[in-house]
Amino acid sequence: MMVHYVRAPLMVIQGYQELLKDDDEKLLNQEYATYVDEAMTGTATVIRMVNTLYDIDALEGGTADLHFEWRDLAAMAQRALSSLGPAPTPAEVQWALPDLPLQVNVDAKLMERVMANLIGHAVRQTPGDGVVRIAMNREDGFARVEVSDGGTVIPPDQQEQVFEKFGQVQAWKQREVYSMGLGLAFCKLAVEVHGGQIGLKAKTDGQGNTLWFTLPVNDDKERDGQ
Repeated sequence: MMVHYVRAPLMVIQGYQELLKDDDEKLLNQEYATYVDEAMTGTATVIRMVNTLYDIDALEGGTADLHFEWRDLAAMAQRALSSLGPAPTPAEVQWALPDLPLQVNVDAKLMERVMANLIGHAVRQTPGDGVVRIAMNREDGFARVEVSDGGTVIPPDQQEQVFEKFGQVQAWKQREVYSMGLGLAFCKLAVEVHGGQIGLKAKTDGQGNTLWFTLPVNDDKERDGQ
């Protein structure tokens, strides 16, 4: 895949940008230092996109190097939220967690990236006075995670498109068309390789959407509270 050949020159570009950044006080005035910062941000975004394409290719081809271990789902979600850093909006994050831990057999790094993508998506979609809700429960041998935002409702006939690579959706009652990028396509493949399912539904109050996914849960570990 072309992704393999794109990463190397991007890393070279990033390396030279970092050298410029390290020496910007000596070589650059404030205006040009700002240009370097913006170039570094853009390059980092492209590198993340290329890395995600690489991961998608590996997941689709069955060549992803996965390391499964039993992990507490809520703890992974909390680490995923922390990894996002300062939120772009001051939306409130609410948690609804079960009394007993939900133990799932996962590749922890991959699953934390899934949750970081879903939570980050919800935070970006939610206005500053809104609420992002992260809920977990157990249903019929599966752990179910729901991440709800306060954004614009995606109509039912377009909800599957959010999981396509660069899928485009038109928000309900608005003319704007939004590209969903690669994040949710990656999430779908990552959840499915763990034996789970993923989906999206509009919230019943008409104020936003809920992204949800399921994973097989270990009954014995759950009962023991391990």
